Amino acid sequence: MELFNTHVSPVSVDLMKKVLESRRLSEGDTVRQFEEALTQKLGIVNPVAVNSGTSALHLALAIAGVKPGDEVILPAQTFVASGLSIMMQFARPVFADIKLKTGNIDADSIRRKINQYTRAIMPVHWGGYPCDMDEINAIADEYNLAVIEDAAHAIGAEYRGKSVGSLSPGLPPFPSRLSST
Repeated sequence: MELFNTHVSPVSVDLMKKVLESRRLSEGDTVRQFEEALTQKLGIVNPVAVNSGTSALHLALAIAGVKPGDEVILPAQTFVASGLSIMMQFARPVFADIKLKTGNIDADSIRRKINQYTRAIMPVHWGGYPCDMDEINAIADEYNLAVIEDAAHAIGAEYRGKSVGSLSPGLPPFPSRLSST
């Protein structure tokens, strides 16, 4: 029984065939072109292609300095990979409430969850609908927290004219945000 029929365009099949025939499966021209397209089309600075969204979140957490015993606040409604990436850093996922109308993380709930172990906030742009990043970034500024956007649901979505995934100054070059104190 087939539940879903995933459409793969002929152009995508041709591109995959080209990559497979090149025998350069983990790095090469296609990866560089993809990263350049992320910069050009979405305004993402210095993107790095990895094998999955889970790996991308894990890498971002590591770069942000999240360490064992730290806590990261994320919405209760998300894909399991969001929480697993936090656990891969031996940190603790802390689930915040979501807003009824958007499914996105609720800023008031974020504030209630912050404590001495909190190091980051991981908003998830649910179903293509951007989170209120001005409010989330203001909370992060107030408490000196990193912000790691999970934009897997919202590639191409915009918030106030900027692409989701590029809205948070929570990663380098902002070392004051990355303090482990």
